[in-house]
Amino acid sequence: MSTGFCTEAAATEPIAATAPAISGWVIIEAPGPWGKHPLLDGSLGPILGPALAARTADSNTRVLLARRPKRTSDPTLRRVWFAHVAPGGVRQRIADLPDLEVLLDIDLTGVGRCELPPLGKTDLTPHLFICQNGKRDACCTRLGRALITEVGALEPEHVWETTHLNGHRFAPTALLLPYGVMHGRLDAPSAQAVLTQARLGHTVVASTRGRTSLPQPLQAAELAVRGAYAVSELEALDGLRVDSSGRAVPWPTASKIVGEMWHTEVRHRDGRAWRVKVSAQNLDPRSESCGGQPVAGVTYIAAEPQPIAGW
Repeated sequence: MSTGFCTEAAATEPIAATAPAISGWVIIEAPGPWGKHPLLDGSLGPILGPALAARTADSNTRVLLARRPKRTSDPTLRRVWFAHVAPGGVRQRIADLPDLEVLLDIDLTGVGRCELPPLGKTDLTPHLFICQNGKRDACCTRLGRALITEVGALEPEHVWETTHLNGHRFAPTALLLPYGVMHGRLDAPSAQAVLTQARLGHTVVASTRGRTSLPQPLQAAELAVRGAYAVSELEALDGLRVDSSGRAVPWPTASKIVGEMWHTEVRHRDGRAWRVKVSAQNLDPRSESCGGQPVAGVTYIAAEPQPIAGW
């Protein structure tokens, strides 16, 4: 079994199109400590955590835990973020709840369908959630902790530690809400830039793993257009699958990815559009987590975007 750091084993792996495909995020403040499986091992208590995990399993909503970098918090209130992150449909509500048990009365899977609960208030303030759960992976602690300490000091209200985001090998990795853009291989300047640009409605392409509301082939296509045409506006682009008849149709986030080649269409809100071919390329075995056995992977490669008539 490998004992090396997973970030070193995957140092040359492309970062683009590696974000999990999730349209709805629910992040719950839980000061900690966290276990390896925080929803299941008591971090929210013996009933609430397992119940939320069961109710959102196999859904388009993901539940995470978060805490302030110094683990200081109002003991009478717990903050909760509800965010739907699809382009053109971004919504976020933030609530400070005296009792988290109210979450048991809510269908949290609705967040992935843009059905946010009537708790708290609408708030589109950007927040950066940096993965920092050492019980899951050493790199998230080794690299994530240092990043959180530095950036959290500059952005104490907008930077939070969070549980497993997938992709330890790209640590430090982070999720930007309310837009659902996942970043990796961050350092303090790039993390600060992600927040600064988000406040202006823009994204930082270089560190982007993908927008989680898109399946990975569409993440690759969207990033290809951003890179080729210098599109930085967060809400400017959306992606579609091109079917066998040549029509551009929605590709549900939760759908299974099948095949080795996809034809996609990326649309700009100003009317421009591009067709982008995306192919799957197998990767040599590499560790996806520190100490784990090397496993084969796949990366999604986008061809040069081809402009088409406006939509």
